[in-house]
Amino acid sequence: MSIEDPIEDRRQTPDRRQTPQELEVSEERRQKTERRETYGINILLAEDDPAVRTVTTRLLQRSGYTVEAFENAQELRARLAVLKLGEATVILTDKDVPKVDDGIGVLKDVRANELTKDLAVLVYTGRVSDDVKQNVEREGGVFIEKPFKIEELSEKIKKAYLDSQAKVGSPE
Repeated sequence: MSIEDPIEDRRQTPDRRQTPQELEVSEERRQKTERRETYGINILLAEDDPAVRTVTTRLLQRSGYTVEAFENAQELRARLAVLKLGEATVILTDKDVPKVDDGIGVLKDVRANELTKDLAVLVYTGRVSDDVKQNVEREGGVFIEKPFKIEELSEKIKKAYLDSQAKVGSPE
């Protein structure tokens, strides 16, 4: 004779709704799993369109990333100027982000700075040309064409991050 646990039986019933406490625990587990899958990546996002900036930030955060969003290249550069070693891991910028140049200018600045030269930089745009793509890749950035799905963006972010970490660990 076995003793049945009514709580266990309830958990195994597929039609049963979760209690608020169970939902909270499930959400915490999901967030921890996502955070592990995103390697704890912190993203500095430069996007001038407020709606795109907000949506991209929220989607990236829901995917497990930490995101700091900036309205223009000048704000992003100011943040990079006070960056501590190991603090930011990925820069994601619109190619056409305004003020003091554009996303490619940000990429060039990042590569010219000893502290930031190995950071992963992803540049995206909806106005694709071979010139833009070649300029981004020549400077060691990752080019992304808009529109993109968040899953595709997340995979590119992870790959760029892992590639940048491999550079940090290898002698030049």
